[in-house]
Amino acid sequence: MRKKAADKPAKTLRQRVADRKAGVQPEQDPRREKILGRVRLAATLSQGVGLVMLLVVLAQYISSGYAVMNWIEVMVYSGLFLAGRAVTSFLNLSNITR
Repeated sequence: MRKKAADKPAKTLRQRVADRKAGVQPEQDPRREKILGRVRLAATLSQGVGLVMLLVVLAQYISSGYAVMNWIEVMVYSGLFLAGRAVTSFLNLSNITR
């Protein structure tokens, strides 16, 4: 949960725009940033592993002469890739709207 700063008055839009143009970053909770960094890393690794394993399954399918395809593996690796992609997209979207 975000804490409301009761002791600080809210900045006006003009001040926020000036700060953004000057490159001043708002203060972030270091613990939250550390957790988000780890979640982002896990999501990126999930995407990478899913995609590489899909390529391995495709190579096996081609090398077997287009005979046998293990669809359960394809679904698992596709799900792994899509889950990582969804988390990454959500983090990027929440970063934009913040």
